[in-house]
Amino acid sequence: MISLIRSRYGIMLNVSIVLYQPQWEQVAELTHSLLQCALVRYVYWVDNSPIQTEVLPLQSERVRYIYNGKNLGY
Repeated sequence: MISLIRSRYGIMLNVSIVLYQPQWEQVAELTHSLLQCALVRYVYWVDNSPIQTEVLPLQSERVRYIYNGKNLGY
């Protein structure tokens, strides 16, 4: 999901990536690409996995990790 935010700097994007038993290497690659875009303000990792696995270190203060503990869908 992408949400638009208007700021004094123009339009910024918040991007959420819903995860379920993620392959962290793929998540890291996607996140890195998103953070290269000047319009992206924050990337949210929303983990709906039943069991929390070891999470990659957050690559930036612009990345937020949310663990739900169950599959809530999107």
